[in-house]
Amino acid sequence: MGFRNIQMIVEGEERTGCAPLESMTVKDEYLAERDCAIYEGAGDFIRFRKGAFGIFFSQDVHMPSIAVGQPSPVKKVVVKVLL
Repeated sequence: MGFRNIQMIVEGEERTGCAPLESMTVKDEYLAERDCAIYEGAGDFIRFRKGAFGIFFSQDVHMPSIAVGQPSPVKKVVVKVLL
């Protein structure tokens, strides 16, 4: 069982970092209040523009909301699905 995190950009654009969980080191454990854990390690970056979406699995580490150039407003839909 695990989560699938689906993110779709409605307005604007952003970069998202992603990497396999097994290649990362835990820096801060998961906290429900933040709904995230913090990891360290190397990964790749994907540019998401309006209309683009990504699906991140429980074995993926992802870091959304990275500005492309100058910071600007971004609207997106995020859905978490428990399987």
